[in-house]
Amino acid sequence: TEPVAVALHAIGRASIKPGQPIIVIGCGPVGWTIAALLAARGQHRIIVADTNAARIAWAQRLPVAAVVDPTTESAGAVAQRMSRQAPVIFEVVGSPGVLDQVLLDAPHHSQVVMVGACLEPDTFRPMLALGRELTLTFALGYSTDEFATALQMSAGREFDPSPMVSATIPLEATPTAFDRLQATSDEMKVLVSI
Repeated sequence: TEPVAVALHAIGRASIKPGQPIIVIGCGPVGWTIAALLAARGQHRIIVADTNAARIAWAQRLPVAAVVDPTTESAGAVAQRMSRQAPVIFEVVGSPGVLDQVLLDAPHHSQVVMVGACLEPDTFRPMLALGRELTLTFALGYSTDEFATALQMSAGREFDPSPMVSATIPLEATPTAFDRLQATSDEMKVLVSI
């Protein structure tokens, strides 16, 4: 429920027009859900970008227009080939340096929605945003109403988050699972069964 609520909040902070290209940078649980929710709402020009091979494989299961590795292909260039409209870009990584790279790649007049929580000091070049007249929007967490909506959507089958579940483990396997999650990011969402 939590990634769905965060995704709902992030989408609500964006100004998305019908048919507008959408770029999702980072395909962890929240990025995956943003792309899945927007696809379910009829957005067809969605580009998902990630550098992790396992996350790229998860993204390829989504009904999106393109999945790219930003180290080899520019998501911004893909968006510009799809449409003359400026894209909405969701940054869902939250690592130092990613915002600066997103601003460098963003087409003119894009809206960048910061969803990834960078917990370290970070820098970016404001001139990149100024020169392209970008809009920066920040989205943190979710409201209690958005959490309730996420629960209702899942319970009513309006949105099925189960494809993001990569493993279900018993409670006693939790310490081992945390060790594995710290060593690799191949998992999407691990559920603990009690």
